[in-house]
Amino acid sequence: MGTLYLDVDGVCNYLHEDPLGSLFLLVPDLRPKLQEFLRAGHKIKWLTCHHPTDAPMESGSFVGFCGVNQLQVMMGFDYNDPNFEYATWRKLSGGNKTRGIDLLENFVWIEDGILPKEKQILKDWKCLDCYFETNLRYGLTWAIATQALLKLEKANKELL
Repeated sequence: MGTLYLDVDGVCNYLHEDPLGSLFLLVPDLRPKLQEFLRAGHKIKWLTCHHPTDAPMESGSFVGFCGVNQLQVMMGFDYNDPNFEYATWRKLSGGNKTRGIDLLENFVWIEDGILPKEKQILKDWKCLDCYFETNLRYGLTWAIATQALLKLEKANKELL
């Protein structure tokens, strides 16, 4: 099977600007999109600077409005759902999220934008096609989720 590496800000939530104030909202219908990956036997790893709980993982890291475990609950999953894991990487040691990805496994990465050095690493490892960029305003869309799932399924068939 494979792994879906998933960012939070700009992918699972988006900034809603309103004359009364701005707030982060969950992308609508996110749960069914993630359930498709889980039903297909893939695991989901959070690749974000949000901590699993709402405590910062290192001094100066951005935590945002909640930890990813609370985000799982907001989406209708259990707080400690074993289908979700947290990919470890250190924002303050260069901010390179590819350090949290097992580049040798079957994976897809859904993100709202990557750094030039992250793009180069994916190119060097010949896995740039595993990266899927979302619409910066509307977050994870059905089209992106479906393309990423098809990529994982195709790679699974090629491994058989």
